[in-house]
Amino acid sequence: EVLPLVLLVSAPIGIVEGYGIYLTIEKTFSRLMSMRGLAYIYGIFFIAAVMEVGFINVLIWVTTG
Repeated sequence: EVLPLVLLVSAPIGIVEGYGIYLTIEKTFSRLMSMRGLAYIYGIFFIAAVMEVGFINVLIWVTTG
C-alpha cells in the first residue's frame, strides 16, 4: 500500500531527469552544445539529485520515526 505513494511522489524526479536527458540528446544531435548549455544541463541534473536525496531522507525519517 505504500509503494504506489512512493512511486507517485518520486515521479517529478524522473520527469526532471528525463528533461535533462532530452536536452542533452537534442543539443548534441543539433550540434548546438555550448558551455552555457552544458552548465544548464548540469544544473538540471544537480537539481534532480538534490530532490532525490531530499526525498530519500524524508523516506528514512518517516520509516524510522
